[in-house]
Amino acid sequence: MSWTGADASGAVNIIGTSSGTAGDSLGMAFYCRVSGALNQFAVPAEVTRLMPAGAGSLAVNFEKPGAVGGRPASLDAFRYERRVMRSRSVVYR
Repeated sequence: MSWTGADASGAVNIIGTSSGTAGDSLGMAFYCRVSGALNQFAVPAEVTRLMPAGAGSLAVNFEKPGAVGGRPASLDAFRYERRVMRSRSVVYR
């Protein structure tokens, strides 16, 4: 998979989930964290091979830098974080 717009000094999170097949009580998820500067990543086959066959999702999210003005006067502290998240339904085999 590939992405654009991530902070090169930040991280990109890749999350995959599988609920398996109907009636299957086994579900599984994986999480990979890589440098935003890579702009692409292939989830290792050793990971995807362990996913139960069936419906699931694959998501990529990262922080996207954004300009922020001053802290609102009514707050003692202020943190601004803007996240970009893309998710897609997938079928694991």
